[in-house]
Amino acid sequence: MKKTYIALLGSILILASCKMQHKSELEHQLITLEDGLSAGQVYVHSDIKALAVNTFQYGQWFDVRFANVSGFTLEQGDMFPDLDITVFNTSGEIILKQESLLGGLSQPEDAVLYGTLTLANPILSGQSYKAVYRLYDTKSDHELQTEMDFELLPDSQITITPDGLMAKEVYLFNSDTNSVLFGSNTPKASNISMDFQLLEGYQKKNGRIQLGMYTQLVDSRGRVLTENKDALPNFNVEGITNDQVLKATLSLNNGRFNSPLRWTVRLWDKNSAAAITATATLNIENN
Repeated sequence: MKKTYIALLGSILILASCKMQHKSELEHQLITLEDGLSAGQVYVHSDIKALAVNTFQYGQWFDVRFANVSGFTLEQGDMFPDLDITVFNTSGEIILKQESLLGGLSQPEDAVLYGTLTLANPILSGQSYKAVYRLYDTKSDHELQTEMDFELLPDSQITITPDGLMAKEVYLFNSDTNSVLFGSNTPKASNISMDFQLLEGYQKKNGRIQLGMYTQLVDSRGRVLTENKDALPNFNVEGITNDQVLKATLSLNNGRFNSPLRWTVRLWDKNSAAAITATATLNIENN
């Protein structure tokens, strides 16, 4: 196990059009205001099923899709849409904003337009937000606006015990799929990590931050599978930025496990008594 720096950041992907159907999903609550443009259908599509209506998990993504949109000025059967997405916190402050994502490029008249929002830093779990999608015609003043209030929850499978150190986000990450690992089901032969982001509470000594990391993996019979007293023996840095992640890594082979596994990671400050412990339950998928 080792530490690395990788950032999981909130982002809005460059938008595109599509003709695919959305998967079965909860009916999220949206408000759409039409001013010249009209959509036959506006819906939310996401990578996994949402936890509840307008409720998602940190690291998840979703997009708002606009189908059967009318009101565009057409040229040779094509429309020229553009889209802005803005995310607000409950105080009305802009957390994330991206403009002109489609660039006004031509799209077939029957295209489904969408924009994908990754729910990660600076969008934080345990808080509520409003996402505003503004779709507009670059050939006229026609537009429509869709708003969705949503809540972002942390991973319920991870128990966090802060003791002087605080991490605003702790989550499991599957490096094979380059995505957050949701729920407790974990594929065999996978490489996963427990990521600590936005760490606070450490002290500096001679202008340096020194951290240690204890890791332990235990099966359902109480047998210790792996243990590392300090996975960060040489961690000595001047600072940790908001987009840096402290990462404990775990490689699972194709063998059979007495599942579930309990994975404990403890970060501690070598310049003080502060620490934070996170424990995750891993149900290994034995096929």
